[in-house]
Amino acid sequence: MTDAPTKIVAIPRVTDPAKVRVVLVQPDTFQSVPLSGAGIPTLGGDNEFTGDNSFTGSNTITGYLPLSGGTLSGPLAITGNSIELGRVDGVAGASFLDFHSGATLTDFDARVLSTGGDGTSAGGTLQIRATPVELTQGQLKFSSANNPSADPNTIDDYEEGLWTPDLQFGNAKVGIAYSKQIGTYVKIGKTVTLWWEITLTAKGTSVGSAVIWGAPFTVSSTGSTSFGGSMGYANGFVTTTGGWGCYVSSGTTGINPTVSNNAAGGFLAGINDTVFTNTSRLIGSISYPTTT
Repeated sequence: MTDAPTKIVAIPRVTDPAKVRVVLVQPDTFQSVPLSGAGIPTLGGDNEFTGDNSFTGSNTITGYLPLSGGTLSGPLAITGNSIELGRVDGVAGASFLDFHSGATLTDFDARVLSTGGDGTSAGGTLQIRATPVELTQGQLKFSSANNPSADPNTIDDYEEGLWTPDLQFGNAKVGIAYSKQIGTYVKIGKTVTLWWEITLTAKGTSVGSAVIWGAPFTVSSTGSTSFGGSMGYANGFVTTTGGWGCYVSSGTTGINPTVSNNAAGGFLAGINDTVFTNTSRLIGSISYPTTT
């Protein structure tokens, strides 16, 4: 080629793309010109473009297209199923996609960057560099299969759902009946918050300490051995003094109701069946760390 840019204004359509390989090694300008009865120019097969190349108009390129340098002016429509960025020869190196949208020229206004990788699919790290990152549709979905992270700055789970609060006396519930028995929860990372409401129509015949079983996540055994919660509403009980509360213990899924003993300056250790009636109602909540 000569030193001056070469301008190719039309390329005949190739019927056998496998026989075509186009290599550009210095500045060139491609401008597509529709051919009568043949549509627009088409590059077929494996095409390689190196150096500074400018593509304007509507160009159709089929096959494998490695690009090194060059400028694409106008929209790029990809009709295939995938786009691969970065090296595919096993040599490590970060790959990124830059976006420019501001009036002032800068390295990038937003960047999607891929680094690392451990030799398995999805083993790398994907960074989004922008301030802020907006979720305009308002949803970010986590996998239903929990994938715990040891990194203290990583949110590895979000889940919300229902659970069934199961009141028992002495680990039994003979004859207990409800008009309302509902619980909800939200789990963010390793912290879960539970809410529940129970209204009895019969307390049954079981006796012993009262525990609300059925919490959807086991209390963590790391750090504190128990965690406290609140009872926002308690009604229909045998007369008690002080306010209601609750706590959970590590390694369990049971919530222990409590009521303060103002005279003793502490809590009654065992709220039991004798405090409840056939119309008892409890509304409460608690947050605690989980094992996963």
